[in-house]
Amino acid sequence: MMQGHTPRTIRKPCRAGYSLIELVTVISMLSALMMASAGLFVTLMRAERNTGWAISEQQTLARLALQFRRDVHQAQTAAKPEDANGLILNRPSSEPVQYRILAEGLERIASINGKPHREVFRLRNVSWNFESPSEQGTSVSLVVTPTVVEQSPSNASAAEMPTRSWRIAAELMLTPPAQAMAGGTP
Repeated sequence: MMQGHTPRTIRKPCRAGYSLIELVTVISMLSALMMASAGLFVTLMRAERNTGWAISEQQTLARLALQFRRDVHQAQTAAKPEDANGLILNRPSSEPVQYRILAEGLERIASINGKPHREVFRLRNVSWNFESPSEQGTSVSLVVTPTVVEQSPSNASAAEMPTRSWRIAAELMLTPPAQAMAGGTP
């Protein structure tokens, strides 16, 4: 018998890392996932921005409607100024309120405690128009109409602008407040 002889075992080389093919495959899959995620992220951010603008514009329009109706209800007469680019509401107990159409929006000028107060209502891509009363009419309207904007790559949200107009109408006060409370006639 042979002493000290042990059978030789063949050792497989120990695998210490990944092959180049495996690394390239994993990196390409991760980059594809990152590109898809980035595209989704950009789309979500654009949708969030457009939603924010829409909510802000709806709040501005609601604030304008409330203020315009209050001003018209307090006025006895309404007239267009000489440049026909606005509306002047004459109130019986205080100074008149003036609305002017500007490039950046609709401006309201009124006196509060003797000091002029200016407020600008800004909406994107709209045109403003006042419909003042006729000789016998007592209704005053503000018409807000979206303008058509050409679709371009830099303005992707233009197609989402609503196509309907908003009409804010109110009735003029025909009798002074003191006579109306006392039940008198003008």
